[in-house]
Amino acid sequence: MVILHVAIAIVTALAGAGLFYPALGLKRHHRRWVLLALAVAILLLPLLVPSAARMARFLAAAACLMIVGKLYDLHHAADWTPRPSLATFVAFMANPFTLVLRRLKDEPTPLRRENRLRLARGAAMFIVGEGLGVLVFRAELGAYSFALEHVAKTVCAMIALYGGAEIAIALWRLLGLPGREPMHNFFLAPTPAEFWRRHNRWVYQFFRENFFRRIGGGRSPVLATLVVFGISGLMHEYVFGIAVERVQGFPLAFFMVQGCAVAATMRTKPTGRRALIWIAMTIVFNLASSVLFFASLNRLGPYYSDALPRWLGGP
Repeated sequence: MVILHVAIAIVTALAGAGLFYPALGLKRHHRRWVLLALAVAILLLPLLVPSAARMARFLAAAACLMIVGKLYDLHHAADWTPRPSLATFVAFMANPFTLVLRRLKDEPTPLRRENRLRLARGAAMFIVGEGLGVLVFRAELGAYSFALEHVAKTVCAMIALYGGAEIAIALWRLLGLPGREPMHNFFLAPTPAEFWRRHNRWVYQFFRENFFRRIGGGRSPVLATLVVFGISGLMHEYVFGIAVERVQGFPLAFFMVQGCAVAATMRTKPTGRRALIWIAMTIVFNLASSVLFFASLNRLGPYYSDALPRWLGGP
């Protein structure tokens, strides 16, 4: 029944998004009001999912936010690009591997052999991440150390997440469909700035095309970076907040901490042995700061075996 509620919310959101297609021919100020009305309606749809099903609400909210992001991209591009055909519009809205329509044509089309190899590599990573994760979750490491439990579970989760993303994009491209790579070797990122260029590349491209450049990222990259991470933090507050029915503050805090680190390292390009040190430092920083993110995730379901520490809102 919960799956049905999620499906109804997402299908209704897609149907509502279709109402924006005729608005693409309107002037910008008129189009903006149509976008605002549709965005509010779509972002409220996850409330159709029962409040007890927090993870299901979270997924529905993420999907609805993604749909609104695509509408914003179309709205932003409508001032200088021709209106896409209805078929292109529908295909874009249904494509889970891109948030920026005008860049979709630039995405690579790997050979089927490359996609099959990626599928196998992704499956191996997913199995390893999930297998280790099962052992770690059963071990209840929180009884020994919160930090140890967090690091062990987060490493397993990221391995499984990367593997799952590899599987998904490989299968999508094997069907002959275009899409942007979700992730790219973020484990080897030498700086936080490089990490966010490699992790969640759909969102990175969306923010770069629709916000960073528009707010003067070329002239004031530090300020633009902080604004972008602030917006991302608020978006995550919405996704988590609508699921747990409260504002937590942890997602915004996480993205602002990361934003400061990205702004501080955006021009840093370590090479040689220094790069290895920077990679290790970036991994440690991400593991430490991600406590803020997973504290929010813990409210959707039991991620940690024991209660959160007091400094994270625990008892």
